[in-house]
Amino acid sequence: MIAILLIAVIVPLKIDSDRVDATTVRQVTVQAVAQQWASAAGWSVVAVAADHATILVDAIGPSPRPDPAALRHELIGAGLGGTDVRVSLQLRVYIPVTH
Repeated sequence: MIAILLIAVIVPLKIDSDRVDATTVRQVTVQAVAQQWASAAGWSVVAVAADHATILVDAIGPSPRPDPAALRHELIGAGLGGTDVRVSLQLRVYIPVTH
């Protein structure tokens, strides 16, 4: 009876752990690809997070914005073509401070 209870607890924990590991690996790989893509356009990736199966990338930089289609192409090249990635591109704008 105790063995059945242990299996009932351990198996879901193992499955959850594997899912977290896979998401972390995917997130780290997307971050590396996104940093290279952003850097080529003079931009910086400031955050990468996972929201369930979606990887969210926040980048900041000057105009013009880098092409998200180019990032998709690079993700496909890295074997991440099936990964749902969303990008937030914030223009870095400096406004003069007046007296």
